[in-house]
Amino acid sequence: MSRCAQNYTQTFCLGHQKSGTSVMARALSTWKGFDSSTGGVYNGEAVLTCCGRSSNHSCVNHSRLSAPLFGGNMSRYFQLCSKPLGARVIKADDMLWDFDALYAHARATCGVSMRFVFFVRHPMFVVRSLISWWEQMRRMIKSRPPHPLAERIYSGHDGRTHLSPSWLAGRWRSAARVYLADPSRWATMMRYEDFLSDPLVAVRKAVADMMGPLAARMVVPARVRAVVKTKQCRITGDYDHKEGDASSLFDAATTVQILSVCAAEMRAFGYSTRGADYRI
Repeated sequence: MSRCAQNYTQTFCLGHQKSGTSVMARALSTWKGFDSSTGGVYNGEAVLTCCGRSSNHSCVNHSRLSAPLFGGNMSRYFQLCSKPLGARVIKADDMLWDFDALYAHARATCGVSMRFVFFVRHPMFVVRSLISWWEQMRRMIKSRPPHPLAERIYSGHDGRTHLSPSWLAGRWRSAARVYLADPSRWATMMRYEDFLSDPLVAVRKAVADMMGPLAARMVVPARVRAVVKTKQCRITGDYDHKEGDASSLFDAATTVQILSVCAAEMRAFGYSTRGADYRI
């Protein structure tokens, strides 16, 4: 059986880092229609599980956040990483910057059998979370002995440059434009804030958008609740922040700077760019 026939409901979940992609993708994977997959239901690190191996290390230029996979050659990527890419639901943040190539490959080889979901989160929280994340990595590097994974992550993302709020805001804007350039290429879009407000409603809406309203009935509440309760998906104090208090994340000047970069794209996703607290 061909890859496309076997994975007729295969879903790629993409979004900027720290946008809640892990929890939302895993929640989507609980849909009962994915249960019969022979290639596995969920892969939360489709790029890392393949490209992180020494034999495939060259597939990503780790010195840049927007690293193209195999130079944008999606056929090569799917050939060498077929096993981790065999799951029905794939969270692949790193593939966002190669979306045009990924979309073209999907249409050339699978028609409409591959679906794409875009995840988005208020840029103020994405920027703050990324800065806190890199600060945490830096602390781990300075520990004795240094943490090897933290050192690789920090050096690979060039934290000294990317700690700039305006630079990170620009990256959020670029990610948003990948979706906004042509929303018709995406099966649906999920806002992290809507998921936090009511995970079950958010998942059912996304499934209905992808598979039709009848499919939404196959979303099992207990499965979605179980995902939300997992340790990885809870909001923690390490590098995440409570939604709704965007004005408290940065000083006034930095807040204005971020909003000036992202304002147009924020409005497109329904985020407020005005008011004392910039509530979502």
